[in-house]
This record gives sequence, structure tokens and C-alpha cells, in this order.
Amino acid sequence: MAREKKQRIATNAGPTAAFQPFAGLEMAGVGSGPEETAPEPSAAAKGRVRVRRSTAHRGGKTVTVAEEWPGEVSQEALEHLA
Repeated sequence: MAREKKQRIATNAGPTAAFQPFAGLEMAGVGSGPEETAPEPSAAAKGRVRVRRSTAHRGGKTVTVAEEWPGEVSQEALEHLA
């Protein structure tokens, strides 16, 4: 029982590369796109802390790990939380 050969679809540019579906659209009155805004501040700048549960290298005991503290948190505040 012979398998039928699958028909392959050409992926080269070929004659379809000249087809421009939006060439006939009128661009009058259309803006250039959204105005650029300032980039979103990083998680550290917003004051977020990543909290996760971990058991790695702790003999199966589960602990809560807090990471990525913002730079403006004082050492006294961290000790108070501990």
C-alpha cells in the first residue's frame, strides 16, 4: 500500500509578493500611530517584592522567600519584617 504524496505549498516570494492588499486605501486624515509615552517603571521602581514558596536545598521544609526588594527599603525595616 503506497502512501499518497502530500502536495507542498510554495513558500518562496513568487508572484504573490507584488500583491499589496492595502495599496488602494486612502490615508488622508489617518494619524501616524499612537503617541509615544514614557516607558513603564520597572517592578523595583514601583516598590513590588516577589514572594514565593521554596523547598530547594532545605530538606523538604517549605519556606517563604522574598526577593527583588526596592532599593529604598532600609535595613531596619527589613529586620522588622523578619
